[in-house]
Amino acid sequence: MRFLLGCLLLLCVGAAQSAEPSRVDQRSTAACSPPMVNNSGTVTINCPGISKEALNFLQSRLAEQISAIRREMAEAKADARLLRNQNDLIDRLRAEAEGWAQRYHDLLAQLSTDDQTAQARTLIEKGDLDGAARILGTLAERQDADIRRAAATKYSQGQVEMLRFAISKALPHYRRAHQLDPTNTNYAEAYAATAYRARDYGAAEAVWTDLLAIYRDRAARDPAAYRPVLAMTLNNLGVLYGDTNRLPQAEGAYEEALAIRRELAARDPAAYRPDLPSTLNNLGVLYRDTNRLPQAEGAYEEALAIYRELAARDPAAYRPSLAMALNNLGVLYSDTNRLPQAEGAYEEALAIRRELAARDPAAYRPNLASTLNNLGILYRDTNRLPQAEGAYEEALAIYRELAARDPAAYRPSLAMALNNLGVLYSDTNRLPQAEGAYEEALAIRRELAARDPAAYRPDLAMTLNNLGILYRDTNRLPQAEGAYEEALAIRRELAARDPAAYRPDLAMTLNNLGILYRDTNRLPQAEGAYEEALAIRRELAARDPAAYRPDLAMTLNNLGILYRDTNRLPQAEGAYEEALAIYRELAARDSAAYRPDLARTLNNLGNLYTVTSRRPQAEGAYREALAICRELAARDPDAYRPDLAMILNNIGILYTAPNRLPQAEGAYKEALAIFRELAAQYPAVHQARVDFLEAELARLRKATP
Repeated sequence: MRFLLGCLLLLCVGAAQSAEPSRVDQRSTAACSPPMVNNSGTVTINCPGISKEALNFLQSRLAEQISAIRREMAEAKADARLLRNQNDLIDRLRAEAEGWAQRYHDLLAQLSTDDQTAQARTLIEKGDLDGAARILGTLAERQDADIRRAAATKYSQGQVEMLRFAISKALPHYRRAHQLDPTNTNYAEAYAATAYRARDYGAAEAVWTDLLAIYRDRAARDPAAYRPVLAMTLNNLGVLYGDTNRLPQAEGAYEEALAIRRELAARDPAAYRPDLPSTLNNLGVLYRDTNRLPQAEGAYEEALAIYRELAARDPAAYRPSLAMALNNLGVLYSDTNRLPQAEGAYEEALAIRRELAARDPAAYRPNLASTLNNLGILYRDTNRLPQAEGAYEEALAIYRELAARDPAAYRPSLAMALNNLGVLYSDTNRLPQAEGAYEEALAIRRELAARDPAAYRPDLAMTLNNLGILYRDTNRLPQAEGAYEEALAIRRELAARDPAAYRPDLAMTLNNLGILYRDTNRLPQAEGAYEEALAIRRELAARDPAAYRPDLAMTLNNLGILYRDTNRLPQAEGAYEEALAIYRELAARDSAAYRPDLARTLNNLGNLYTVTSRRPQAEGAYREALAICRELAARDPDAYRPDLAMILNNIGILYTAPNRLPQAEGAYKEALAIFRELAAQYPAVHQARVDFLEAELARLRKATP
């Protein structure tokens, strides 16, 4: 007789969290009147000191934003009241106008010092930014001998491109200005910030590192003037180090920035408290990435409290940051299995980001997609798979659109969304769709990792792990082994360099490779993989039970299966019972998330009781597992009917003892009906089950008088 055993594999779902770097230009001093918007979308605004012609250009750009907002609202069929909420809209437009006005005034001030730039200044005042760009380009070609003047002109060209909202065109001008005059910190800061936004991390790091040395020296001589900008540079370097997976360096930079900003905020809260939560948030992201979850929670909660206070006073300026802090705290609550709190944080963040994206799609749709992705992960973790699919698909649609316009910035996020949707398709047994999603994600991540291994090899390993699971589920075991082993090699290398961040992922792939070795009857290798995974997970669970006891139970369950296969039944029973105790405790606190795992472990323990002729205990375990799976399959048939059929099969095996043949036949028939339906979709996966059950039913009919 053949027993169907439930092995637990772990699929990697990428949760996105945003580490927001401080802006180089943090505050605008240019004041503009509240804008007026008529029914046709025309914008009227007054910004002192800006010529009528330049103001017309600004007003036309703001009108384009209004038009985009209205198109977005119409496509989404959103509540028209959002468009009528003029106060929020006006605040947003006013902030946009004041930032533009500040750049305008700065540029005119620079151009006024040089007679040669008078023509460009005149064109800017007339709103002819294209003409000004041409004049400055011609002037730059003539000024090669006068290095400082040429640098100033290149910087002005960069500023003009920023006024035109053309970041990619601004970057080479800022780069040249910095090359010509590397001692000018304004040029350096503009170049570094723009290079970072363009993901040219090498250039950004080199310039920020040089600036750090300059500001350290100046802050030693004039602390009041230079410690704020020193903290800003440290914060920005920390973000860059984090983005390139140099977490110890990131931590050092953040902690020094935080110490300076705490000191500044204590002396002048009005001026410096707004800067404090940015570094707290970034440090929280780093603590989470290195599995120091209590410290991450403390940093996030302090940042959230400050952002709530700031957003209450100035919603237009701080509600985006409030949403970011809520999103990140939601990620942490998910990591520590406090799923109701995570859901509350995500939903509050989502409400803010939907509102922001409705008003300014270009600015806020990326953040909306991030929170949709995270909420999708939470819905999946709590077995609300239709809701998870809806959230993932909305996020994926946004990321596809963003990546089509800006591949360098958004292809990583597109790959993440594809990976997560692939996990959900696997959960609901839509394996061809899952494979398509994984393979598209894998192609993107291979390309990214080839260009920047430090940043993208962890993501590559994640999708390889998931594709390995899919290959195993569809009986393509050589391909599964290749995917797992490539993922394992990457994760061993990562864990050797940064154990705190990558040992959990290493244990995950060891667990999955152990399952594959067991499937191919390489039981000594399977045992070695499981035991290495178990040792890591015991250590992690001892330090952080809330985060890692679920993974510990998973590997205990799988090791129990292996012990049973090698007739070490007492060890198998011990492993199952330890796993069962953990799952009972977890399911008592969060039934939606852990009742499926509880049912699988009960099924496996029932199998062991059957083998050791403890039929009453086996029946009790199976019956409890069956009740759970019937309930789960009623709510989500695609996800749980395979488990239901497996348990019915095992109950049928139990009842083939004398005098229980009618019950055995009933269980087999119900299991066969499900497996036939599944085999019609996926014959490679389920036809063997159909053949087994048909043979068993034929045998029972012959044995029945």
